[in-house]
Amino acid sequence: MQGEERRKVHTESAILFAAVFCAMFFLSLRTPLIADDFNYAFGYSNDTRISSLADVWKSMYWHRRMLNPRVFSHGWLSLVLIYPRWVFAALNAAVAVLFTGTTIGFLRGQRTTHPVLATAFVWMLLWICMPGFGQVFFWTSGACNYFWGIAIAWFIIWRVIRLQQSSDHRVARTCLLLLPAFASGAWSEHISFAMLMILFGIISQETAIHHIDFNTLGLLMGMMIIVNITSETGLFNFLAIWAAKKVKAKPVALLVALSTIT
Repeated sequence: MQGEERRKVHTESAILFAAVFCAMFFLSLRTPLIADDFNYAFGYSNDTRISSLADVWKSMYWHRRMLNPRVFSHGWLSLVLIYPRWVFAALNAAVAVLFTGTTIGFLRGQRTTHPVLATAFVWMLLWICMPGFGQVFFWTSGACNYFWGIAIAWFIIWRVIRLQQSSDHRVARTCLLLLPAFASGAWSEHISFAMLMILFGIISQETAIHHIDFNTLGLLMGMMIIVNITSETGLFNFLAIWAAKKVKAKPVALLVALSTIT
């Protein structure tokens, strides 16, 4: 019976993987290059078009000196902009499959009844609750900076959970996770400290989950759904125009009016 269940999960997972890959590939391919995409296509060292890996290294060196140290994600961004559009689309789709597989693996470890269906529901919630879904998942700069970092961090956290639950807890395996953990931190400074806290066992997974306020998360998700649906009706545009007319576009009065009615 267990073998039959496992085969069913594998089949459902393969179908979901194929659907996620195809959808992400097509939508990433159709998303145009905009804003920061053009900035990172040119080097910070001499403002010329980046055309090789050496140009990426040189650009990121000056990027760190002139702008900020987030060179890992920006380096990948500059690198994928060298190649045809389908290269980024394929990589982005592969990262989406990694995110999907990690979520399925995590839910199976939590003994969820239908992990594949639950993972599909997670994607649906992301689509509904995230107003800038395309900006984070399809746009080249957004995906390289945010989605890829989140997916890699989520994969590492899942592997750490598996490692903690395993009876064969080897130091070598923990050390192997250090490199991707630091890479994840270099990708996004917002997750680096939490990643290392969990990896070194300073905070256990149970303790981290215990401190999550799920009531607040539910409230925020509900608010985002309501705002997303209401924005489609044009209500917020109407209120903004109405308020601007009432206060005759005076900056301070407009700020108070918008803060009050929204």
